Amino acid sequence: MKTHYLIIIFFVLTATLAADERPVLRIGGSDLFDEAFHQALKRFAEEEGIELDLNLKGSYAARTDLESDRLDLAMLAVPGHSEDLLYGYESFAIAYQTVVFGIHPDNPLNELTLPQIAAIFGAEELSSYSRWGEVGLRGELGTRSISLYSIAPGRSIAVDLFRHEVLRSPRLRGTVTYVDSTDGLLSSVQESRSTIALLPRVPPPESPVRALALATERGEIAFGPTRENVHNGDYPIRLPVYVVFPDTSTELVRNLLIFLTREEVADAVEAGGLTPLPGSARNRLRFDFEQL
Repeated sequence: MKTHYLIIIFFVLTATLAADERPVLRIGGSDLFDEAFHQALKRFAEEEGIELDLNLKGSYAARTDLESDRLDLAMLAVPGHSEDLLYGYESFAIAYQTVVFGIHPDNPLNELTLPQIAAIFGAEELSSYSRWGEVGLRGELGTRSISLYSIAPGRSIAVDLFRHEVLRSPRLRGTVTYVDSTDGLLSSVQESRSTIALLPRVPPPESPVRALALATERGEIAFGPTRENVHNGDYPIRLPVYVVFPDTSTELVRNLLIFLTREEVADAVEAGGLTPLPGSARNRLRFDFEQL
């Protein structure tokens, strides 16, 4: 009997030691990713038989931890003017936070420029537009006041991104109605042809709400917020989220990099409100990672 107990204890201890000896992958970074993305990373860890030390609570802290060798890989939201933060590391964009402007399906407007959007939503801009006729619409709708809606600032970084990237002054008009959810915003837009809403993401395909194309200036080509246009930088309001790692971690993170190019990861990114890379860009990255 004692022999059986010793055998059982041996196997329990062996299993415990094996679990303890599994490699640990330390990942930190942006809190823009939601639970769907977290679960995708956990599935990867299960597939690979590794431990995942996951802390997606903010880019600033993750950048510091990466420098201090407390992380193997970070996911950092980095504005275009701060790309020097990536110097000295391997990096590639995995997702983008965007700002999208949605209108009623019966509103004939197709595009606006950034100065026009600023004049509509901003409180202290060089121009101020309050009626649809001021952006080129005619007829009865042209005489209507523009009804302004936006995602609530505490619910998305999109409002701060808009303020920082487009407005001269960060103050939005006092007539803006803030809504706590994207679904609520879409419902508000559908109720009136006079409404325009600042959205944190592209309306889903089943929604009748249309997303406007944007041009940087008058006379320039306007681009819609498609995956390709956002990734190529043609759509003018975006905040890239980069995967960042030192070259000394390449062997450790290689399989994760390949995993991040999967369609299921792109779906998880999109489910959380971010814009993923288009398939062609992910395919190119996968080829590069497989050669590492």
